[in-house]
Amino acid sequence: LAALCRFLAQEGVRWLDAQMTTPHLRSLGVQCVRRTDYLAMLSPAPSKAVPSLDWTQFPAHVSERHHRRTLTRVSLPHDP
Repeated sequence: LAALCRFLAQEGVRWLDAQMTTPHLRSLGVQCVRRTDYLAMLSPAPSKAVPSLDWTQFPAHVSERHHRRTLTRVSLPHDP
């Protein structure tokens, strides 16, 4: 997960939807976001198509401290 977050940050991806919050993911910096805030994060459509990422360049290792500084991960609580 740490390597994925660093790779995405290097590619300009600002956040990753983790889908759910677990104690392990929270220990890595996952933050819950209200549904309304999440939808607002999705609303700014890119002005041009997002290029495909070159997954062959995916790094094998990364320090946890570095990825915490470069990427915010998002997980949504279930709606009532």
